Amino acid sequence: MELTLTHEEKTTKKTYRHFTITAANGTATGEKKKTDFFYIGHKTGSIDNLIRAFETGYAAETTENAKFILKRLTQKDNSVPGVFIMDATISSHEIEELYNTISKLMDCRTIPFIIDMANASPANLARLKKLEFVDEILSLESYDPNALFSKINFLSKIKKNRIKNKKQSGSRDFRFKNIWYKVYCQESI
Repeated sequence: MELTLTHEEKTTKKTYRHFTITAANGTATGEKKKTDFFYIGHKTGSIDNLIRAFETGYAAETTENAKFILKRLTQKDNSVPGVFIMDATISSHEIEELYNTISKLMDCRTIPFIIDMANASPANLARLKKLEFVDEILSLESYDPNALFSKINFLSKIKKNRIKNKKQSGSRDFRFKNIWYKVYCQESI
């Protein structure tokens, strides 16, 4: 007696379902961030773009107004903006003077300094590129809010890592420079 089994092919229709899981405490990429901006200049398009990218911020038309606002901020709230953005039409001398005032009021080594280059002359941009403390020169109106905040976040991380690396290797660098200096001076005498 032979037993034969036949398989009946069953075709089941596959169904796909779409699930969306949201994090309870996470922030979405489109949300505004909690960093403050400080804009010095009078381009309304740039200011509008910053308002869309950040929850809060400050704007001053002149460097003198900016100094006054910053002094009040540091005295009253002891709050520090997350980014400084200056209009490229401001002279490089005024921007340097403002940076010196800011560095006296607060530790600004981790705060990005950005120049808004919209409507700037090539000669003025060339002078601004020589400023050591300027992290980026860009056109604010061409950045969408998320890309702008990502750029600022990236610059801030770079500056923080640079400080961290200097702290870790600071004593060794100083010692090696002194050794090099002593060897060089002894050979030249």
